[in-house]
Amino acid sequence: MTDNILLRNVTEADLPIFFEHQLDPQATRMAAFHTRALSAFLEQVKTRPLYAHVAKHKLASMRVLEKCGFTIIGEDTGLPSDPGEQIEEFILKLDANDQDEVRS
Repeated sequence: MTDNILLRNVTEADLPIFFEHQLDPQATRMAAFHTRALSAFLEQVKTRPLYAHVAKHKLASMRVLEKCGFTIIGEDTGLPSDPGEQIEEFILKLDANDQDEVRS
């Protein structure tokens, strides 16, 4: 694996791939890559505070956000792709002082 991570703008065409990736059981094995990618993104995007919503059952995603300095500030109910269902979510926030360094 390379240490170089390149960022580009996400387009509407990227969304199906993104959602498919979320359903992939091997995605949890890529947490180190995701942490590096999110850290690179946060270095480029200086807007704070930033907010994130993550499904409560997505423990690997939660861990990536926490490693990058996000903290839980609340809960919400989101709508998945299946009509009529709801997903319990955590709401996380990254303040200007929260991302001093990526935690291991």
